Amino acid sequence: MEPRTPPHYSRADALVVSITDKIHSVPPPLAYDSTALQILYERHKIVTYPHTDSKHLTADIQMTIKDRLKALSGTHWNKKASELLDTDLNPGKRLLDDSKVSDHHTIIPTEQTVRLDNLAPEEKAL
Repeated sequence: MEPRTPPHYSRADALVVSITDKIHSVPPPLAYDSTALQILYERHKIVTYPHTDSKHLTADIQMTIKDRLKALSGTHWNKKASELLDTDLNPGKRLLDDSKVSDHHTIIPTEQTVRLDNLAPEEKAL
């Protein structure tokens, strides 16, 4: 089947007169500040306490990981979260280490279902 041409166009030969190849750079996005995370924490309740320097979780969080993954079902993380839900989740001491957590563990999603339609574009980007 031959491609259809919209009625306001006609078929004709064309000649390319010039091509310009230009390289330009695009700066990386700015880093997020804690204000954006604070909104996700206070208003939407979808991340844990954002004022922490910890990169570890306490062992008691392990039993909540599957519920936290389920809360991501309506996001672009759905496929990966579903794959992880079908596995034996045992992050090990590299992530779960009570001795490396002082006041608060690292920032992670809560068990609260993420409703993307309730988030502003910049909140969704996080």
